[in-house]
Amino acid sequence: MIAHSARRLNSADAIRLVDQPSMSDKDPAADTIAIDKVRASKAGHAYHEAWAARTALELLLPSTDLTAITLEGFDEQDEQELGTGAVEIADVVRYHGGTDVARSQRVTVVQFKYSIASADVAIRAADLASTLAKFALTDAELRATHGDDHVGKVVRYEFATNRPIHDNLGPAIAATIAGSEVEGDVGRQARQIADALENYPHQSAELLRRLELVGSKGSLVDAERMISATLAAWSEPGDPDAEKRLLKLRNLIRIKAGPGSEADKRVDRVAVLAELEVEHEDRLYPTPDAFPEVEDVVQRAVLAEILAQARQFGPPLIVHAAGGMGKTVLMQGLADQLRADGPVVLFDGFGAGRWRDPADGRHLPERTLVHLANLLAGEGLCDILLPVADVTSLLRAFRRRLAQSVATARNTNPEACISLVLDAIDHAGLAAEETSTSSFAHLLLRSVSIDPIEGVRLIASCRTERLAIASGDSIHREYQIPLFTDIEARTLIALRVPDASGDEIAALLTRSGRNPRCLDSLITTGRPFDPLLFPDTPSEPHDLLDALFGDTPRRGDPDRQRRDPGGAAVAARPDRSRRARLSAVRPLGRAVAVPPHQQAL
Repeated sequence: MIAHSARRLNSADAIRLVDQPSMSDKDPAADTIAIDKVRASKAGHAYHEAWAARTALELLLPSTDLTAITLEGFDEQDEQELGTGAVEIADVVRYHGGTDVARSQRVTVVQFKYSIASADVAIRAADLASTLAKFALTDAELRATHGDDHVGKVVRYEFATNRPIHDNLGPAIAATIAGSEVEGDVGRQARQIADALENYPHQSAELLRRLELVGSKGSLVDAERMISATLAAWSEPGDPDAEKRLLKLRNLIRIKAGPGSEADKRVDRVAVLAELEVEHEDRLYPTPDAFPEVEDVVQRAVLAEILAQARQFGPPLIVHAAGGMGKTVLMQGLADQLRADGPVVLFDGFGAGRWRDPADGRHLPERTLVHLANLLAGEGLCDILLPVADVTSLLRAFRRRLAQSVATARNTNPEACISLVLDAIDHAGLAAEETSTSSFAHLLLRSVSIDPIEGVRLIASCRTERLAIASGDSIHREYQIPLFTDIEARTLIALRVPDASGDEIAALLTRSGRNPRCLDSLITTGRPFDPLLFPDTPSEPHDLLDALFGDTPRRGDPDRQRRDPGGAAVAARPDRSRRARLSAVRPLGRAVAVPPHQQAL
């Protein structure tokens, strides 16, 4: 899982871009520069191709809903219903969840504007006006065909340029949406926007709320260098096929955007994989996550403390706790918070128990480092990485992709950081020890702690009793997750058992010890939460232990005690951490008699 922070101006929010020129709408020096219009036009086409190629890489992202892109127009099905003007405005169309407007969940129509002479001059409303008028024409035709509601929910418009966005353009768009009268330069630009939409047969605000401006996307040299580096470095410079992959992908984009492709402008995942000679996307993303759905998430105060430490400069941060303390949910929450600072990669070291499967191998550097790099590459942040046999070369390649991702993110946000959030890395250490192989986490933690990468944060989690095997001999910081506070435990009880009495709440707090998983198991087991036990009856705590160990395995953990369809206990391989699980269950409010089949743990 990944999120990408970029400098995007959403018209409804009127975000101010802090580092854009705001002097005038024309650079006086521009009049003195003689520009070869033919060469400038060719450069513009090459710029579009380079950025379209990087967009095509997003099709390979495992979690993406991007289904296809089309170049120089819409999909053939859509173009049958649109006029020439509506088709010409679309340099790239991104289809999410479908291949035409009628069946897609989201469609983004992108217009690129590339300028050599005015690369440093901010885009104003006057520069946007002609594109905005064509967006309005396209939107009106789409609404006539597909209906106002569908187009309003699905279709978006994006104006992308290598120039910065003027500080006053966002407020001008916001003023137009609000219908407010403003003075000065903001007012002048607002009037220019209104004039551009004069022939739009609907409310201007209905279109402007779906408009996004993306500025400072770099020069043609930057774009070509990035796409060249992306493909040429996939398998490192020693790969003789790298240049061939580069040429084939660029040729695919050129063909789809060129004459003769009117009936087939679509680029999908299969086409990209074929051009890159990758038999399956699993080769690029070999260790997918399998995080369970959590219905009732309690916002924990400790998250703010972990976030503050994660943002501090220093060695990698390892968050640890005993089993059942909610580490995974906290790591997911941490990833959500860190997205405000830039792109985030979230890795699942448990994988619904698949970490023990030799066929999964998510502990191996050649699998997980490739997966992490390609999550970033799928967002256009760095070169895609194919597996490299030599671990040293692989680690160097991965570090280069981290550095490249930081540089790319900081093109649009100078303070951006890349955050690697690695959950349950102790399983990588265990698997590496069992198979006498290397743990990606050991290598990565050691490398980053010895030679930090500017703008890269590394936060990992593990069980406290496995801290050594999780981290290896790396230098790192540690943070131990505490139990639920009384308020947090009561919050979960209120969410799950809203009619719980005071006595029941007290019983749940006492018996769970405010351990999140124990509390969840007790609630799931149901009433009575504090049953009356007689001397000759089996001890009730067995049920809780069985729930924790076997009957309700955590995320498919093969270490847990399991039962066959007939109800007989099926022994699983003992786990050295089970003693820790027993300690996590206490206090239960009474003595716990451990049943015979668990006494050997």
